[in-house]
Parts: sequence; C-alpha cells; structure tokens
Amino acid sequence: MEESRSPTTISALWFKTLSTISGDICLDTSYVETVDGSSVSGDFLLMLSNQVEDIGIQSKSGDVTLTLFEEPGFQLSFDTISGDIRETAFPASYMDGMYTYGDGSCEIDISTTSGDVYLLPR
Repeated sequence: MEESRSPTTISALWFKTLSTISGDICLDTSYVETVDGSSVSGDFLLMLSNQVEDIGIQSKSGDVTLTLFEEPGFQLSFDTISGDIRETAFPASYMDGMYTYGDGSCEIDISTTSGDVYLLPR
C-alpha cells in the first residue's frame, strides 16, 4: 500500500517559526518579517508575497524552495554536505561564501545535510 503525504500549508499572517520531523511545509503568506524553520526529512516551500527581512532554514534531507520578490534583493548563506543550489532565476554574485542579489537586504541562511535549494521569483 502506498502512503499519500500532503504538505502542511500555512497561509496565516503571524506564523514565523515552523518545524517538522517528516512532513512537508508550505508557507504562502502575504506578510511576515522573519521565517525560521527546521526539518528532519520534510521539504520547505516558502512563497512570500512581501519583502522579508530574515529567513533561516535548517534541513537534514529535505529540499528548500523559496519564491521571493526580485526587489530589493537578498543575501544568501548556504551550508551543505551534499546538497546544491539547483535552480535560481536571480543573477546573484558570489563572494566569501555569500550569494548577493540586488541590495542584499533580506538575509537568508540555509543549512542542509543533503537537501537542495531552489530560488524562484514571485
């Protein structure tokens, strides 16, 4: 028997700290300033409708997909053992372990063991 697993979708205004052991998390929100999340084996899908100040995601084996505004920009720190940045629509520059796009005002810190990162425009 195949087990069906659907993500937990959150569209509320005030959720900021998200955590899961084996389920996926989908955050689709019109306003949040800071997002912190952790996962053991679930994926993160963050679809943000405003410019966020700070995003921090830690994942063991889940992928992280961020849908961000193109303006004003972000600064991404990505630490991984075997994951990779698989897709990005942003022509970010890379220097001293930091990817910077635009003015770098949104600070993004992602740490994975084997999860990949996807950065998409909103």
